[in-house]
Amino acid sequence: MTVMVTGGGPSAMSYSTQSTYTYQAKKGDINADGLQDLYIKRTSGGASNNGVLYETILTQMADKSFSVLSATASQKTTAASWPVINVNIKSADFNIDGFVDVVVKGINTHIPNVDNQVVFSSGSASNGQADIATSLGSLMTKTMTNISGSLSTPNYFTQFMTQVPVQVEYPDCGYYYDYYSDSWRFGCWIVSYTVWLTGYDSNFVSQDGLDFGLAWGALDQAATDADFREISEYLYDVVGNILGIEFGKDRPDFNDQGAVEEVLAKIWVILSDLCGEAGVLECVSQGSQTVGEEVSHGLTGLQNCTDQLLSGQASLPFIGNPFRSPKVAHSSTQNFAITSSQLSYSTGTNNTARRNFWLSRFNDSKDPLGPLGVNVVDNAYLLGCLANERTLLFAYDYGKTVSLTSIGVDMMEAHSDAVQNDVVGILGKLRASDIAAYHFQVFAISGLPPRTFGGAPFTGIASEAEKTKFIWCPSCEE
Repeated sequence: MTVMVTGGGPSAMSYSTQSTYTYQAKKGDINADGLQDLYIKRTSGGASNNGVLYETILTQMADKSFSVLSATASQKTTAASWPVINVNIKSADFNIDGFVDVVVKGINTHIPNVDNQVVFSSGSASNGQADIATSLGSLMTKTMTNISGSLSTPNYFTQFMTQVPVQVEYPDCGYYYDYYSDSWRFGCWIVSYTVWLTGYDSNFVSQDGLDFGLAWGALDQAATDADFREISEYLYDVVGNILGIEFGKDRPDFNDQGAVEEVLAKIWVILSDLCGEAGVLECVSQGSQTVGEEVSHGLTGLQNCTDQLLSGQASLPFIGNPFRSPKVAHSSTQNFAITSSQLSYSTGTNNTARRNFWLSRFNDSKDPLGPLGVNVVDNAYLLGCLANERTLLFAYDYGKTVSLTSIGVDMMEAHSDAVQNDVVGILGKLRASDIAAYHFQVFAISGLPPRTFGGAPFTGIASEAEKTKFIWCPSCEE
């Protein structure tokens, strides 16, 4: 199912505006089947026909999932009279179509044995009802656990390999003796036997989690851009299966490398936050923050950046795809060492020093992180903006007052030190895990968790950065 924008798009209705909408939930039995249903109504903010969820009835199914009812006016009136239930409802644009969706948590305190739900807006000006409701239950938790595990643990799925019984049946024909008629007869019958094949234990591995983990790993090994695009399109559909709905306003043009890499950045953001919403503890930092306090940083940051980018950005000082950062070519004799000018810049304390440092690292030293470093200073393009938004959102949740300039200065100094102390592989050309390690240290000084670093948004583990680097540092040292 594709969410299409009709009758006025999100450009006229910013994410910051939509995120102020408030909702209320009620329960009752709309179809008299003995199962409690949900009624969700927007109680403030926006017009009823702006494409964002306004009023919907979710009918409970026998398997404890919910289905969106194409409700009549009479049914809506009936549901509006049901008693209010105290649940946690918050908004986030989980399929990144420009229209916020809602997450409803704590339903099981009022309706036993049902899961939390993500309820997707229709995106249609003529339809204020939901498009679909997706459960954040055990299957989603398993899938997100698989994805976070595959990003942080080498050969993650190997531990779940097992022998799986497969029942095989085939027709067979021949003569048999019929004792009832005391004669030989010719007939056919079904022969059934069991074959044991190597597979994955479904108690721990979901099909979507396996599909995503293996395909994401294959992206970094793609030999050509055509292979990269083909795997990306497959991933796009896997994420649609996970969400229960295709994301985005339109299906991307997978022949356009730039569009493909923007989609991957969005996938990266969507799933890292959905992982926290599903209650996977590996996707939430250790400390005083609860799951609910720490999720949706990426989605909020992405939408804030999208709103900002609609008004345009200054040109980069280099050409290339801003989503892939881009790849930084260098000769076999390239010297990655910190130059005297860069060392001088790294002692500065303002954004001018930061920009000069990163620009020199790109132009003079062909540092793989140089382009993104400039983007972060300029708050330019998707990845530069996302890095800053993520830092500010984590700081807000953790009650910290931070300065992006001060943190940026510390990052510049830490990068300089890491380059000078590098003794692995090509000296001075850092690995993604090296970059993650100093980011963790700098963020810790400000009281922020490792997951503040957008290169390891699922688990905040340095090894995860090696699995996401093709988005933010594709030329990092192997």
